[in-house]
Amino acid sequence: MRELLFDGKHDVNTDEVLEKMNYFITTARKGMELYKKDPKASLEIAKKIRGELEKEYKNNSLKRIENLYKDNKLFNYYRPAVHEAIASIVGRITYNNVYSFLYDVEYYMNYYLPKEIS
Repeated sequence: MRELLFDGKHDVNTDEVLEKMNYFITTARKGMELYKKDPKASLEIAKKIRGELEKEYKNNSLKRIENLYKDNKLFNYYRPAVHEAIASIVGRITYNNVYSFLYDVEYYMNYYLPKEIS
């Protein structure tokens, strides 16, 4: 799995988008499951996810990337999922907001997950 999905160098297929979005979903779920037992591990997972989402968000917001993929249906599922997930948290991730952030990541990735691609 590439660090940046829509990097401008590769064609992206449905399986790659599903794999990346499912990665965020399962990792966020893992963090939520750990929240009660091991809040520190949950926080570390959230920070890792946030870092990855920030890189994706910055990349997807580049005019060059927008122009390359604007007609790509997969990009139009993935980009808003990343945007909504990263926009759900402002400031530092703390023990008080970590579960909420992980929940939002899981929710938005599921919401925008491509169901049918034609």
